[in-house]
Amino acid sequence: MKTDKWFYELFLSQPGMLAELIPNVDASWQFSYSAPVIKEKAFQLD
Repeated sequence: MKTDKWFYELFLSQPGMLAELIPNVDASWQFSYSAPVIKEKAFQLD
């Protein structure tokens, strides 16, 4: 899940990068990016 946080910050700060990564998408399109919170698994020693 740590990489998802990194990608979220990256695309939030550089939204035009999404248009470069997705083929046939006009760079002038408006994107809305959201990242719902999903809890990470906890590992516990018994």
